Amino acid sequence: MMLRRFWIFVALICCAAAYAHAAENAQQAEEAFPIPDRYQLVNDYLDVLDMSKRLEISKRLQALEKRNGTQIVFLSVPSVGADGPYPYAVKVAEKWDIGNNGQGNGVLFLAAQGYGPVILTGPGIAGALPDAKLAQIVRELIEPRWKKEEFAEGIEDAIDAMILAAQEEDTKATSHEYQAAQVAPNQPKYLLIGALVLLGAGYAVVLFWFRSRKKKHIGVFIILACAIYFASTWKTDLEKLMVPVTTYVESQAGNRFVAVDPAKLPITPKDLTEPGVTTVVYFHDDTCEACMQLDRNLADFQRVRPDVAVRKIPISKGTNAYSEAIRDYQTRIYKAPFILIFGANGKLIAADDRTDSTGEDLLERWMALELVQAAYRK
Repeated sequence: MMLRRFWIFVALICCAAAYAHAAENAQQAEEAFPIPDRYQLVNDYLDVLDMSKRLEISKRLQALEKRNGTQIVFLSVPSVGADGPYPYAVKVAEKWDIGNNGQGNGVLFLAAQGYGPVILTGPGIAGALPDAKLAQIVRELIEPRWKKEEFAEGIEDAIDAMILAAQEEDTKATSHEYQAAQVAPNQPKYLLIGALVLLGAGYAVVLFWFRSRKKKHIGVFIILACAIYFASTWKTDLEKLMVPVTTYVESQAGNRFVAVDPAKLPITPKDLTEPGVTTVVYFHDDTCEACMQLDRNLADFQRVRPDVAVRKIPISKGTNAYSEAIRDYQTRIYKAPFILIFGANGKLIAADDRTDSTGEDLLERWMALELVQAAYRK
């Protein structure tokens, strides 16, 4: 009797846990993906497109925008909330105000996980892309591909069809210029603050130690010169990784993608880095979809930055604890992929839990900017 009650109790606990898990998943599904404040022509938050494909599509969309101002924006998101994809797309279009010449010639192509595509057009482009044309694109280009799980191909085919239909539209061209020079990151605002603090501290020291007015002026000049030099030479993490355009072709030192044997763990950063070469180290799990995507992105990246060495460490929780994989490194490695970026001097520039001044993932932004710069050098 007691045993029977025990199993009933266990069954109730399991049912309660399953219900709680289902409720949690339902709640997460109802939460819409937050709409970013800024957008690009390709915004792939589902990682449907690999990095080279994003670049190719972006270039074609930029060419259309230069030609007649028509702005086609692609967005993929993991969730759209309980209201569904169409109301979410309307909110995105209103927030981003797609189309940049006041003629309403913007197009939003939304791909949301679990839903079919949604394409919204502004009144200025509706003549080139009427509802009948959009329905044909969805029916003949997107749906057949997506049924075969060829999501990237369907997206690219649809975008190409919209570009073809819109490229002869007679509207005002955009004033935006897409140039390689624009990929350089802005200096963070705290750089100026740091220089002013340094100048103030130096001035206080000069006033305290020098009593002669002439010596005070000399001391202030020296401190000011040091502050200006510091402000002009200080670089962000991203700038340390970027190759100057003038030496871009000459960067041919690395091109090494080497797997590290997990049996040799734990190891030190010194064992992973290559002297004189920027090194990307990442911990990889064969069951991780993000790791597979990173493999493809790094392969594209190394074609334009062959001077970068890549160290790939296969690791799983079952064989080696993440936290014990590397010595002399304070941050715990919780999951794969986990990224470490070392400079040519062997010093750690960035880790997985650190971002650049824009708040974006440093490795992702670095790879994207290098690919853009390479495209404009062709």
